[in-house]
Amino acid sequence: MSPCPKINNLRNLDERIVEKKRQDTFEICKIFKEQNNLVISNAKEARPRLRRNIQENPAINREDLKRVESIVEKLYDEVEKKITYRQRKFNDSTTIKISHRRFNFAPASLSGPEKQGPSADGAKVLYHGGPDTMPWTKKWHHGIVPYFIDPNSYDVQLTEVIIKAFDYFEKVTCIRLQRLRDRPLDKKSLQSVEWLYISNPSGIRQCVHSNERKPNQGVQMVVIGYDCMSLGEILHEIMHVLGFSHEHTRPDRDSYITILWDNIKAGYKKYFSARRVDPLNLPYDYASVLHYPPRAFSKNGQMTIMAQQPTKIGQREALSEIDILKVSKVYNAECMERNKEYLLETCPSVMNRRKDEQAATIDEINDYFSERIWPYGIVNYKIRDDMEFTTEEKENIQAVIRHIEKETCIEFRNLDSKRGSSEKELSDEDRKNKPTKDEINPQQSNIDNVTFHNSSAYNHGKAKLTYSIPNSTPESQRDTDNEISNDSWDNPKISKAATRLKRNIILPLRRHAANILTLVRSSEPGCQCHPPGRPNGHKDLVINNDCFNSVNDLLHVFVHVLGLDHQHNMHDRDLFLKIVWDNLTPEIKSEMSHKLPPASAAGFAYDYQSVMHYPWLQIKDGVTNIMYPIWNDGWAMGHWQGLSYIDVRKLNLIYKEQCALRSQSVSSKRQF
Repeated sequence: MSPCPKINNLRNLDERIVEKKRQDTFEICKIFKEQNNLVISNAKEARPRLRRNIQENPAINREDLKRVESIVEKLYDEVEKKITYRQRKFNDSTTIKISHRRFNFAPASLSGPEKQGPSADGAKVLYHGGPDTMPWTKKWHHGIVPYFIDPNSYDVQLTEVIIKAFDYFEKVTCIRLQRLRDRPLDKKSLQSVEWLYISNPSGIRQCVHSNERKPNQGVQMVVIGYDCMSLGEILHEIMHVLGFSHEHTRPDRDSYITILWDNIKAGYKKYFSARRVDPLNLPYDYASVLHYPPRAFSKNGQMTIMAQQPTKIGQREALSEIDILKVSKVYNAECMERNKEYLLETCPSVMNRRKDEQAATIDEINDYFSERIWPYGIVNYKIRDDMEFTTEEKENIQAVIRHIEKETCIEFRNLDSKRGSSEKELSDEDRKNKPTKDEINPQQSNIDNVTFHNSSAYNHGKAKLTYSIPNSTPESQRDTDNEISNDSWDNPKISKAATRLKRNIILPLRRHAANILTLVRSSEPGCQCHPPGRPNGHKDLVINNDCFNSVNDLLHVFVHVLGLDHQHNMHDRDLFLKIVWDNLTPEIKSEMSHKLPPASAAGFAYDYQSVMHYPWLQIKDGVTNIMYPIWNDGWAMGHWQGLSYIDVRKLNLIYKEQCALRSQSVSSKRQF
């Protein structure tokens, strides 16, 4: 189990950047529509791409033309004799250079290969057919490689190293490495869907390379040894996963290097044998990340590979130019098809633009959350049995709780102080002032409504929210001096009605708690979502085994407890997501078919980065569940590390009154 994770600090999205990305998306789709005669009502009937009209419109600013041309560059990669792309040439002889870049989104079906046939060396080759597709032994459909990192093998720090290497690979190639939130466990997903399971169950330290010649079929286990965690070694492994062999085993290698067989360890000579064919036919690359170093597998410290010209071989710093060219030559057609499918799916929604959103009234928002929020913004919990959770798992729970407490006004209260409660210890004076059970008057909690103003409501307007206190005794509130921080949320202007709170109303003792969450550990796979909001009475919060796979999964569970719903079920989600219903399992389809009322958004805009949003790709029951993000600001959809900016604002808004009452209660008691 990985150690206690560190949750990233809250990151505020620059709305100007988001708006610019959305404008770029609109212009991209506009160009795509014109060049493909895209029919908005029926995208499947789009004609083949036409050549661009390069006549300049005098009414359009030249700088705008150049900006549009730079956007087009992001869409089309240079593919030899496969895609006709005519660049716009300006009078100043400026020509936009086409580089190999990946498009932000590359969703696609991950079904198995469609055809099979013999390769040049006699081995079976499985590939996706089509005149523009290069046959390749280990072809990943649409250049998408889903992967899952085993948290039992790699802790948070090592996982971050792997992800950074994958991010680098995405930036310099068109390959899309997509991390899976949940590990597929069903038989169909293990046998028929292509994905990587990155694990090291035996704790191997040395480098273990994948079989680059074995065709893709179901899940592939990849072992990254603990001594092979450098950027270059991980890139080396990715190249093998994509089907590329070692550079020093090329058929023509004897013209460039000399293998010193007598210096190689016994049993390792097979790694130096030349393969029979090389379909890429590219220049020999001494700088390739796939080239062995001079003393690889040496039995006596002497060289095993000697270059026939003075140059460095076997670098492990980054991909070489020819490494990148290899990936482009094999996968560019796949990536272009992927990007085209994405645009065909999403551009109709982009071109239709956003419609008027439904706005919820203040009363509707109040009614929606009134039975969900925890009185006084305090969550009562306890662990059923210390032996159920490991030390690391309990530390992970505390890390999530600390993150929520840091970013919001909400507090968590461990009802068993012997289990390392995060609550502050009460002073002797506070204990003396605590009321007995008979002194607590339930009717005293029914004070007048409290009115607050929120300056960050939907569409940058001002929403006046009035929340009603539940007509029940506030259960188990913390009797501590924890004033509401100005850094966490806007200063509330408490109305005169709230100041009439009687001084003898103070937070109840912990023994009077009526709503308590009991944390229970389950060995079941998956990470179950619970009904949002506080329980009506005592309730077991079952935390499944896979909830500890990532900090996001555990945080997702606790934010449900605080009362928030799934972001992808919001009323306006069809303006932001293109759901491929045919690619959904019955379970996911049933969940996605439900749309929430506008009040569930609490007046906030759609949030791709919310911790309550599913990722765009999931694998379950042999099916890849896909949700295409329509706008370009959704690049982190479903993988936000911690609460998003809107998550924090939403929680602080719906708990604003309760947190203010908690602070007012403490202040009143002090004055008394």
